[in-house]
Amino acid sequence: MEFLDVQRDRERSLRVELRQVRRQLDAEIESLGTRLKMVNILLMPVLVTIAALAFAWWRSQRRRAALGDAA
Repeated sequence: MEFLDVQRDRERSLRVELRQVRRQLDAEIESLGTRLKMVNILLMPVLVTIAALAFAWWRSQRRRAALGDAA
């Protein structure tokens, strides 16, 4: 009987530990998801703007070179 009580107590404590680990993992996953959303919301528009400015600069350089060759 005593062995069974010890085993039940051990199983209970393991279940409690497992629940805590699952909660921690869920919290970490949620945090990672939030960071990913922030990167998508903030960083992507910045990258698109930089790409658009670089493309505009490249086109203006091509126009200047074409006008310089024609003159």
